Amino acid sequence: MQIMMKRYTLAWFATGTLCCAMVTALAGCGEGEPDQPAGRGGRALPVVEVAPVQQGDLARQLALTGEVVARQQVIVSPTVEGPIASIPWQEGDRVERGQVLVTIDRPLYQAERDAAAAAVRVAEAQLDDLRAGTREEDIAEARATVQRLESAASFAEADWRRMQRLVEADASPAEALERSATGHAQAVAEREAARQRLKKLEAGPTPTAVATAEAQVAEAAARVHLAEARLAECRITAPFDGVISRRHLSVGDMASPREPLLEMYAPASMVVRFAVPEWAAGAVAVGQSAQVSLDALGPRSFEARVVRVFTHLEQPTRTRTVEAAIDDEIELLPGMFARLELTLELASGVLFVPTDALFARPGEGRAVMVVRDGKAERVPVTVGIQQQGRSQVFANVEPDEAVIVFGQEGLRPGAAVQVHPSEPAASTTTNAQAPGATP
Repeated sequence: MQIMMKRYTLAWFATGTLCCAMVTALAGCGEGEPDQPAGRGGRALPVVEVAPVQQGDLARQLALTGEVVARQQVIVSPTVEGPIASIPWQEGDRVERGQVLVTIDRPLYQAERDAAAAAVRVAEAQLDDLRAGTREEDIAEARATVQRLESAASFAEADWRRMQRLVEADASPAEALERSATGHAQAVAEREAARQRLKKLEAGPTPTAVATAEAQVAEAAARVHLAEARLAECRITAPFDGVISRRHLSVGDMASPREPLLEMYAPASMVVRFAVPEWAAGAVAVGQSAQVSLDALGPRSFEARVVRVFTHLEQPTRTRTVEAAIDDEIELLPGMFARLELTLELASGVLFVPTDALFARPGEGRAVMVVRDGKAERVPVTVGIQQQGRSQVFANVEPDEAVIVFGQEGLRPGAAVQVHPSEPAASTTTNAQAPGATP
């Protein structure tokens, strides 16, 4: 806005000029010019433009760029080798946790599992027999066997003694005595064995026998678990709810250990990852707010909050990696380009003035000119958050006081001024970027 100011020259350089000026004044050359208030000595007052001191909230923000990434993503690879029997998924398909993604054909593992299961059944049957105890039929049979063998042993003993008498009477050869003695000894041994077996049957299974049978069952079950684990490696399931992002092989291809089969990510784990320069790295903390806009979704911006701050600086770029989660329910895709306004500092209820009101003179600090009782008064200030035409000030000023935003440079403290009407002030809440940030 143009300021109307008139200056009058007291020294004239030529008499002709003075005469011409007098003639012009008498002729009324000055008609039509606006009247202005006169100061001391008839001088016109300086015209200044003012704006009110405002009170509100200011936010110091840092403009950054980043991209959308999935914090939970995985490359699905097998641990066994074999032909792929099933892989029904394509890019973009949604899968649930535990759903089978890939099946590898390995008949040998199935056969091993079946054999191990059969061994478990045999061991369990033997254990059941032990726990059931001895049957009465078995005990009766064992007693009958003992009686038979006792009779046989008695007969063998009588025969052996008879042969002794015959040999002593030279009625029988010595070889016959030896055969009789051997038969007697064998009959006695069989009788004793039968007695021991009957005793065991009557006593039932020992704790040691039961424990041994139980251990055999456990060993067989462990072999089943091992076979099932090998077989399970042929069926690869989804580790979480997600979306298939890439497929590498098809049915019939040979899968190899650690070779990628599929890639997937969890949409619920999407965040905006960005890098904060070193000078602002210490001002970032979990919970800080941010405004995020995505080029793929147009000019609309979304509320976000910082959810993770990495604990180190990237050496090549001297930046700190930060992740923010968008609060709105929107569909995000990995790799989306994002623009952020990260709030580093929020000041509530502070005083601020238009940045144009600030000035500095040689040998003096920064200040503003405040119009009080029609006169310009210099007020020193300390500047806080400053951006977008607003500057936070720490000074002896009050809300709604008029500060000069145009015409203050040539004023002296205490000079009377004429206030020119200015446009209404903007909103009392504004956002300020950090120095050096990209607008």
